[in-house]
Amino acid sequence: MDRIKNGVFDYSHAIISALVFGFMPFFSISLYKYNINPISLVFYRFILSLPTLWILSRRESSNAWEKGDKPKIILLSLFFGATSLLLFSSYSHISSGAATALHFSYPAVIAILGFLLYKNRLTKVEGISVLLCTVGVFLINDLDSNLSGFGVFLAFLSGVTYAFYSIFLGKFTFYGLNHYFILSVVNFVAAILILFSSFFLEPILWEFPLPVWIGLFLFSNVLTVIATGFYQLSVKKIGAEKTSILSTFEPLVGVLVGLLVLNEILSVKSILGIVLILVSSFIIVFFSQNR
Repeated sequence: MDRIKNGVFDYSHAIISALVFGFMPFFSISLYKYNINPISLVFYRFILSLPTLWILSRRESSNAWEKGDKPKIILLSLFFGATSLLLFSSYSHISSGAATALHFSYPAVIAILGFLLYKNRLTKVEGISVLLCTVGVFLINDLDSNLSGFGVFLAFLSGVTYAFYSIFLGKFTFYGLNHYFILSVVNFVAAILILFSSFFLEPILWEFPLPVWIGLFLFSNVLTVIATGFYQLSVKKIGAEKTSILSTFEPLVGVLVGLLVLNEILSVKSILGIVLILVSSFIIVFFSQNR
């Protein structure tokens, strides 16, 4: 009985993370209305949650760096920061529903990378899933629709970088560092990388009224502590593949929020593409459960 309860608890982290991430486009687009550019939103998403993470990390076990930890942290931060910047930037070019679905191509990308990097056997079911996901991406990138090809590229690339992040997060082991401390360091390094990128892309803005700062603080902490924190816990407990599988709730919520709350309009081809990407993810779900 205890084993079942622990299993449900471990899996619930991934589901809650997916639900919160599903609402991320809505909150991002809401903040964009106050003239916040994507790179500023990503920077504050990382930096404003650091005090909370530091407090949480102090409540856990002590931290001791081991040889090889720092390069791992930098690599995780690079892919983590790139993912947020690419995804948040895509919201300015395509609908949030399409962006969320394209980003969620990462379970299929994880399967491909597992085959290329670790020689994991790519089964027929996974091959079909990858094929459906690929067709879905091409359908969403309908040149006759109102979607931007550049936005499609950004959203899909965010799925690729997130796949790398998930794989490395599952493979890396930090024996002397607790969960929240790792997350705080990853956020800090990612914020530094984003700050450096702002000198080449667009400036980070800082003149906002108090209500906007409060919104940014809540946005940062909810995404970091709950969504990202629970995702990382899930990867550690049940692995990257199963976590990405349970994250299928994210695109469903994201698409529904885009259509029902943000009143976004999608072409028939784009809707079909989104459905194919979601079906490809569900195929991997059932395959994993029965394997």
